Amino acid sequence: MSLFGRCLYYTMVATLHLLSLLPDFVLRQLGVLGGCLGYKLDRRHVRIGVKNLEIAFPDVTPAARARILRDYDWAARLRRFDDLLRPARTASLVVTE
Repeated sequence: MSLFGRCLYYTMVATLHLLSLLPDFVLRQLGVLGGCLGYKLDRRHVRIGVKNLEIAFPDVTPAARARILRDYDWAARLRRFDDLLRPARTASLVVTE
């Protein structure tokens, strides 16, 4: 790995570690902000989601489909953000039989 790659890796590890020290209510707001930004900036996946919802729910209005997608999108990004920052806590919540 190049020097730049190593520096970038350790910067990301340090950033994630520092973020994991924040309280959950702050992380939730950061996750919501990240989800909103992702929804606004990731147009390709939004178009795919809209098309999928059109196929799955042809009777629903376009505004309602957009709201479903927006609500799901930020919630999914929030879960991924939380899993990334707190993998040990998330793993301990999994119940296996």
